[in-house]
Amino acid sequence: MKKVFKKAFILTFGFGMTLGFTACHSGSDESAPEVTTSISPKHAIRGVILDGEGRVLTGATVSLSRQGSASTRLVSVSNNVFEAAGLTDGTWEVLVTKNGYKSASETFSLAVTTQTIDGKNVRAGQNVDQVFYLSKEVKSTAVKLGGTASASDEIVIETSTQDDGTGNIVNTTDPNGDQTKANEITVQVETPAISGSDYDNIAAQLTQQGGSIDDFSVFLVNINSLEDAKKLAEENNVSGARLMTRATTDLPGGYELMAGVGVDAGPYVLQLPGDTYYTVTITLPDNNTKKSLVLFRTITGDSWSPLTIGNGVVDVDRKQDNKIVIKLNILQTQSFAVGVKINETAGAVEYENITAEPIENTTSSVRSISTMPYIAKDGVVLANTIEGSLTDYLRKMVMRKYGTRAVSTPTLVTKNYEFSPAYSLPANGTLYLAGFQTITNKIFSIANADASFTAKEYGNTYVYPYATYPEPENTHVGGGN
Repeated sequence: MKKVFKKAFILTFGFGMTLGFTACHSGSDESAPEVTTSISPKHAIRGVILDGEGRVLTGATVSLSRQGSASTRLVSVSNNVFEAAGLTDGTWEVLVTKNGYKSASETFSLAVTTQTIDGKNVRAGQNVDQVFYLSKEVKSTAVKLGGTASASDEIVIETSTQDDGTGNIVNTTDPNGDQTKANEITVQVETPAISGSDYDNIAAQLTQQGGSIDDFSVFLVNINSLEDAKKLAEENNVSGARLMTRATTDLPGGYELMAGVGVDAGPYVLQLPGDTYYTVTITLPDNNTKKSLVLFRTITGDSWSPLTIGNGVVDVDRKQDNKIVIKLNILQTQSFAVGVKINETAGAVEYENITAEPIENTTSSVRSISTMPYIAKDGVVLANTIEGSLTDYLRKMVMRKYGTRAVSTPTLVTKNYEFSPAYSLPANGTLYLAGFQTITNKIFSIANADASFTAKEYGNTYVYPYATYPEPENTHVGGGN
């Protein structure tokens, strides 16, 4: 699992032993990476594919490419799970696609690490786990420009619906909330009625740019990542779009994308005549959500800035309940992002003992032990500290950001401690594994609003094997008193 929190490494161990004692060797084991001292270890990327609401999504295609190489290979997908194994050091990109859904990609920098165990340098590969969320492509119907009446359409760009951590898809994670309807963020575009000389003006602008007013329409499309805005700009030949440059994860000022919408006007830039304008109206679940956000805008797809008056924006009206109305007099392809600032506060680190069944050698000869299983826990457990739709959105954002999923209770997983070389357990001896697992706590909240939850992550395990066996009997030879 991709770690949500920074790891805390504990280096000091203390164990009381009785009878004969031999320490085998110490170290840490995290999801059993390959360990070798002779050949170059390989890496693996494991992925789970879900839709934007946390449901299992089948039928996706996964491709893998290595930075610096022109070749791309497909990775076999079983249901909604895949594994790319045998990877060498380098930067690898995984791209997950499915018709009707926004694609998702992630880049991983993989490198062999070296640990010192019993004075020997042991090289280990990386095993990476990642959840890929693919949101549905949402596009409005064509909204025409011109005529005696205004035209409009509306789309839903985000909902509070998600996996509550038990595998159930809920409309809110508030146990006392209304599950009959999801809280939604919707966007409406409305074009004005245009006739007479104003109509002729727009028609002439389109003709000059190689278009026709009879064929011209405006569409709304959902933006689920900053890359989506770049793609929209590139598809419409908007100057500045460079798809070879990966878009940043965050918006300016430390804000992060909660939802977004693209206005698709094709490659055209139309100056609406006189006092004519069109509107983009964003409707939010409540005023708590509204007060937390900052709107951002991009035309080129790779240069976001806070939404301000000017460059086609006539007014931004925030006075209406749950709504923000943007008035514009330049009709062109552009994207708007709903940004919020997420606060992350580290809590106390907890420790929990691992469990392992001892191995007894009941024979009269030495027994060779190469691996020893033990039980640890895995998962990220979320608990709301403030209920409400904004907390629901916050949970979805954090899970997507870290490429993981919530669980209601941690999963018990069996790991193996590997002895290299194999350990020789003496006759009538018993081999034990002692150790603990770190549990890292973090509090997530949204600035300037009431939304918060805690996340408890079951992380690294630290184990130490030891053996007990009877002391050899002393034999006295010779005479006595």
